[in-house]
This record gives sequence, structure tokens and C-alpha cells, in this order.
Amino acid sequence: MKNFDFVLSRSNQDIGQITWLCGGDNGNGLIKGDALAVSELNRAISLGIGESWRGRYPLPRRVIVRDPLNYVYEMVTVLEQAGFDMPDVLYPYTAKAQREQREKNMDSLPPNTTKCY
Repeated sequence: MKNFDFVLSRSNQDIGQITWLCGGDNGNGLIKGDALAVSELNRAISLGIGESWRGRYPLPRRVIVRDPLNYVYEMVTVLEQAGFDMPDVLYPYTAKAQREQREKNMDSLPPNTTKCY
């Protein structure tokens, strides 16, 4: 199980500290931290489940929000769709960061190489 510690915020206004134990395949994800931040995040998770939020990832990484959040892509989906700021520790897992990394890798191809998207 991996831990992620970050400040939950919206529009650069801090809400509170979150410690998320990413449950992975064990299915025992856990959110701890400041009461207000945990409450806001749990409210967003419930909304995401109720509205059947889906992640912004191409197949095979379609993300469906479930409780508890066990995977990084579930957390990223909740943060993005609920309008929270993306913490630096989770940014590398966003669709935007992955797209930037792919483009960077494509820019470093040897000359006379065809880019296939």
C-alpha cells in the first residue's frame, strides 16, 4: 500500500491535509487527515459515485469512481471532476502529465523518424 500526503485545496485555497493510503488490489484504501478536508473529499467521492464520474484516460485506463478509492487514477478523477487543485504528488498521474510526457518522448526521437499518434 502506498501513501500519498497532500494539501486538499480549491482555487489555491487550502482546505486541509490529506493522507491517502492507496489500497490497490487489496481494496482497502483509506483517507485520513484534517476533518474538513476528509469531509470535503468524501462528499466529492459520493457525488462522483452518484453521477458515475469517469476518468479522462483512454482505454485500458477507463476509471470508474468507487468507494473506497483504491487506485491513483480514481483519486485523480475525483480531484479533477470535483474542481480541487491537483497536488504535485498526484500530477504525474493526470492525463495532461501523461500527454506531456508522450510529447516530450516524441520530440526526442532521432531525425527522420515518423511520429505516429
